[in-house]
Amino acid sequence: MRFFISVTLCIAYEIFAQECKKDEHAIFGMMLRRHTFKKLKSSIAVECNRACNDDFRCHSFNYLITEKLCELNNRTKEARPENFVPNSERYYVRSNKKRGEFHRPKGLNTDSSWFHSTCEEIKASEDGKAKSGEYWIYSIITGKTALVSCDMEPEDIDECASGVHNCHSSASCTNTVGSFKCSCNQPHIGNGRSCIPLPSECQNYQSLTGSDRKITYGNQNTVCDRSIHGWYRFEGAAGTRMPTSCPPKQRCNTHASGWLNGAHPTVADGQVTRTVCFHWGSNCCNWSRSVNVINCSDYYVYYITGTPGCSLRYCSRD
Repeated sequence: MRFFISVTLCIAYEIFAQECKKDEHAIFGMMLRRHTFKKLKSSIAVECNRACNDDFRCHSFNYLITEKLCELNNRTKEARPENFVPNSERYYVRSNKKRGEFHRPKGLNTDSSWFHSTCEEIKASEDGKAKSGEYWIYSIITGKTALVSCDMEPEDIDECASGVHNCHSSASCTNTVGSFKCSCNQPHIGNGRSCIPLPSECQNYQSLTGSDRKITYGNQNTVCDRSIHGWYRFEGAAGTRMPTSCPPKQRCNTHASGWLNGAHPTVADGQVTRTVCFHWGSNCCNWSRSVNVINCSDYYVYYITGTPGCSLRYCSRD
């Protein structure tokens, strides 16, 4: 049946018959459903082909033989195989124009249904022969059409180069296969999608770097922190932060080991107040002192005002 219709139509329409002989994309007895954006009457099928080639939106068309009707589609069977179905009254033709890299005409509606949504879909519509370059797609991130860079080897959109991402204006975008990463630029902190200026305390602090501050270090010289005042950061051999569970006494090179009784804050928490406990005897919080803490994204800073006595010390860990 399909062969008979094919022969009949190719004889009836001499111009289109030549296309039928050389165009492997004409498939009789099949149609692409749910992607028709325009219909027009045409007594000869070659006019459908011309109309599709002249319309930026058209990727393929169905021809309804019984009604001499062209149905222009904004997708191809390669891009939407689940909607390519049998229909004895129609035949399907994919546009033979080369889509390649293209630009959206001025004044063109930004309806998302006119555009592919992924580089993979574009590649499928071109029988896997699409070249890497810029293509208009509909971005689910911004909800708008955008000109993006497609790397057709991994079929990946470079959201960073194309600006189709939601990184903060004070963040850097790094492209990954299938996605992207955002990271705040100094002096800002955050998750990359939301960035805030780095607090001055995160830039103006003193460093505590001695390895003897670690909770794994015993007590050899019995040091006291009574005289330290200001914003401090643990780094280098000292580790990165205060412990948040009670360490044994006689650690960190002192008698009473200091630890943070509470969780460290998140970046969004800003500056918080916490209690540092000092373990002595059988009491994990025999003495205590309030400290302020800020999460500086990659590290913490603590506002310390000495200790309740000696010999007590602020301990650290990796």
